Amino acid sequence: MVGALTRRVRPHLRRNRAAWQEPGRRAGRRALGLGLDRQAGVLRALQEIHWAIHRGFCEYQSASEERRQLAVDVGELSGQLTEALCAAGWSADQARTANVDELAAGIG
Repeated sequence: MVGALTRRVRPHLRRNRAAWQEPGRRAGRRALGLGLDRQAGVLRALQEIHWAIHRGFCEYQSASEERRQLAVDVGELSGQLTEALCAAGWSADQARTANVDELAAGIG
């Protein structure tokens, strides 16, 4: 985008370099510089937004992976609990539907 802006301005500079350097034209050059500064500021802001979104996505992926791993751990522990209850004489259906809170309280 900056290159396109420069290409549009350059033919004018080549044809009328003396007019471009007149005192009244200095304000135009400064305005052009402000336009480029503004574009650079917008580009910086877009880059910051891009990296903020990227960081958020990475954090989301990390949390999702942690959640998946916790689900695997809970599944394995649930299987171990079912096996332990079956070894203690419970039926498979009773062991799968057992209330963990009641077991912890000694009610089951």
